[in-house]
Amino acid sequence: MTDTMSKTKSICDLVFDRAATQATKKAFIFLDDGEQKERVLTYGELGEQVAYIAASFQAFDIVGERVLLVFPPGINFLFGFLAALCCRAIAIPAFSFTSVRGLEKLRHIARDASIKAVLSTKTIIQNPRVQAKLRQISELNAVPWLAIDDLPTTPPFKKDFRSIQANTPAYLQYTSGATSSPKGVVITHENILHNSQQIQSTFRSTTDDIGVIWLPHFHDMGLIGGLIQPLYVGFPTVLMSPFHFVQKPIRWLQAISKYRGSISGGANFGFDLCLNKINADECKDLDLSSWRVAFSGGEPIKSRTLDAFSEKFAAIGFRKRSFLPCYGLAEATLIVSGCAAKEFPKTLTVNRREFSTEKIQEEATSEEDCHTIVSVGAPVKTSIVKIVDVETFRPKKDGEIGEVWVHSKSVANAYWNKTAETEYIFDNQLDTYPGIKFLRTGDLGFFLKGQLYITGRKKNLIIIRGMNLYPHDLENYVANSHTQLKKGCGTVFSNKINEEEHLVVVQEVKRDTKKEDVKFIMAKINATLSTNFGVRPYDIALVIPHSLPKTSSGKIMHYKCKQEYLNKQLKFFSTKSSLPNTSKKMNYD
Repeated sequence: MTDTMSKTKSICDLVFDRAATQATKKAFIFLDDGEQKERVLTYGELGEQVAYIAASFQAFDIVGERVLLVFPPGINFLFGFLAALCCRAIAIPAFSFTSVRGLEKLRHIARDASIKAVLSTKTIIQNPRVQAKLRQISELNAVPWLAIDDLPTTPPFKKDFRSIQANTPAYLQYTSGATSSPKGVVITHENILHNSQQIQSTFRSTTDDIGVIWLPHFHDMGLIGGLIQPLYVGFPTVLMSPFHFVQKPIRWLQAISKYRGSISGGANFGFDLCLNKINADECKDLDLSSWRVAFSGGEPIKSRTLDAFSEKFAAIGFRKRSFLPCYGLAEATLIVSGCAAKEFPKTLTVNRREFSTEKIQEEATSEEDCHTIVSVGAPVKTSIVKIVDVETFRPKKDGEIGEVWVHSKSVANAYWNKTAETEYIFDNQLDTYPGIKFLRTGDLGFFLKGQLYITGRKKNLIIIRGMNLYPHDLENYVANSHTQLKKGCGTVFSNKINEEEHLVVVQEVKRDTKKEDVKFIMAKINATLSTNFGVRPYDIALVIPHSLPKTSSGKIMHYKCKQEYLNKQLKFFSTKSSLPNTSKKMNYD
């Protein structure tokens, strides 16, 4: 980072420093149609437009208030986001609102954050069909809608936007869970700047790089990695809508080839989409030799995807060592660890049976029962990452599986307006690091030779058919679905069957429960989860009182419960307590 950047305290400083020192350099190129139609923006134009919009909104007194950003993919979102930050508002990037699920997320966010205004565009505000959907949310009707492209023709007096302090909240990154209580991670300017430096160090990015990004702007990877990182380092980036990419994945590779992109990436499914939807004829005139960093993160990284993608596109210049597997989460702003740039991704092949235990002992020697894990690299500099026993809260040794805990200046301090959840997730300590707070990621993993491996999905997140479900929410609903169920004595988890995740419910019943009530109790659980979360459990296991493993303080040992379920060690209340034919349906291997 340059000396000028080292003195930067906020994202607003960053914008205006770039505008002053690199006014004529291209900052962003947005492909309106995903292919040819360009909108080019220089750093000078970016700074001028952001200052003008921010000054225009000063009259609305949104300092310290939460402002919802409702934008389609494009440069207008960037204008609105940065202008909100300059106004000292707390920006909230919105999810897509085109579906019923998207509208429900917006409703929860608007209510949870008590939004004071909505930033958008004239096109959205004046579109009857869009407004018909958005106006179903009462919280959006009660606040002003401000169009960033419908401002006074007379330029307002431009104020100084450089006095924002590093610890000022910049935006709320809402978790993308489809639950009744999504959480807003409070990200400060310091969090963003620190994580941006970590990404630059990991990617070894310079002003000579060129980005190509299709990731959604409301996601942490798209926002921090796709928009803020190029602004932080000072390299141009080509942007396209994620919808254009999904419709026609070849557009991604075409953009990299045309603009000589050197940094680009996404979740594993994006690379799989290219493998499944792109044929050889479409690629014959492409050249991917400029692609230096192909980052992969945001979901489990599959070794077979890295191999197949490298093999398929080697003929047009793609190199396997360009892959950079990484790991991060919204609570840490974005990146936590990443593999070294220009090195082949590291993998570890283990025996499947050993992989399900709490310790990785040695690599598998036979192919018949092996499982390959992709390393997500070493922790980024100046951070502390530990693997912790989820029951004793003590650090694990090399090769032992536990929960990933993180300490870093990139880690947020809180969830918005959620004191209990904040304390549970953000305020954790280890005896070996007195006075230091750790973030509980909820992810399981292990270290081996300095490399971090993630072994399972987030403990606080279950993904069923693309729906994100939080166990605590489901467990509360299950326990309250019938009076014969013991509160605080149940767990839910997912289990993979034929490569698909399914929901499993394990719940203790009260001592006076009758056998003839079992079917009715199960029906109530099933109906409750279906009605409130849109998911039906694949299996419901009702067990006798005081039979589930608990800690000395009385907390359910969720991991051990799952292991006892898979090993058929649970003490069922009735031999018919599971759903019909459960023993035939479930895969216990």
